[in-house]
Amino acid sequence: MKKRYKIFISTTFEDLKEERQAILNAVLELNHIPAGMELLPAADDEAWQLIKNVIDASDYFVLVIGGCYGSLDEIGIGYTEKEYDYAVETNKPVILLLHKTPDNMLGEKTGTDESIWKRLLAFRDKVEKRHTCVSWITADDLKAKVLAGISTTINELEKDIEKKEAKLPKETAKLAWENDIFEVHCTFITREYYDYDYDDSRYTSPIRTNRNQIFAAVAPKLINEMADNILRNNLKCFLAIEAEREFKKAINFKDVELRNIKFREEEIESCIVRFLTLGLIKESIKHRSVRDSSTYWTLTPYGNTVMVQEKAPIKSPLEEETIVKSQSKGRKGTK
Repeated sequence: MKKRYKIFISTTFEDLKEERQAILNAVLELNHIPAGMELLPAADDEAWQLIKNVIDASDYFVLVIGGCYGSLDEIGIGYTEKEYDYAVETNKPVILLLHKTPDNMLGEKTGTDESIWKRLLAFRDKVEKRHTCVSWITADDLKAKVLAGISTTINELEKDIEKKEAKLPKETAKLAWENDIFEVHCTFITREYYDYDYDDSRYTSPIRTNRNQIFAAVAPKLINEMADNILRNNLKCFLAIEAEREFKKAINFKDVELRNIKFREEEIESCIVRFLTLGLIKESIKHRSVRDSSTYWTLTPYGNTVMVQEKAPIKSPLEEETIVKSQSKGRKGTK
């Protein structure tokens, strides 16, 4: 599901009612959420704090300037300009739309006070020096420019974010990824057959691999998303295959059957936590049934980068003396 952004719309009100409705329609057509505080009493300090809170909660800031400067605060600054200054101060992505010829707008849509008119021109000059601005003439023209401006800005910022996230996060750069040896303890049973008998013996042993090798095994299944319990089962299956491969190299286990390989849950948890710490996976935020309380995981852009690089795994050899026999039990049976 495409993310819905909250778009703060900053305009003067009385002179741009038709234009403001066009902007609201444009935001809704893009399936985003419009926000704005033009109906609040401008001179109210509590109202201004509320306006700031709404700007803080918004993802993008759209400023439309026509032929009026708008209402002033107690020191003579227009609230539309004040909203813009706060958005810039808080590093909101700003989309600017200026009327092409404000002095040609109808009389009721322009200010009549000479000093206020100069404030409007100074405001326009300020934003034009800071940003690339788009001009508009009619409400329909404005709507088309808003649709294009919001879509372009969001796409560009999302691409920039993806590029940054696809790189190794700074906080994890110092962590040794390729040589991140992971030791996991397991128990298993060997079954050795005789003519009509067999013996079962139980062993415990650590196996050593690295998380790069483990991640490469499960990453393709995380491209979309994977439930936590399924991820854990996939990790256990991969480790069981690796364990059997390593144990079969030991002289005592070449001709026996390995069964019931099990791992400690806390060590599987540790592996998942390590993937999180390294910025390889993140919790999926897809919408699902309220009855579904499971945790789901998906790859981060950086995790996807690591996956496609196909780094060669580095293995640590298994030492036979670490394999400890805990019990044996003979049973009757047929081979």
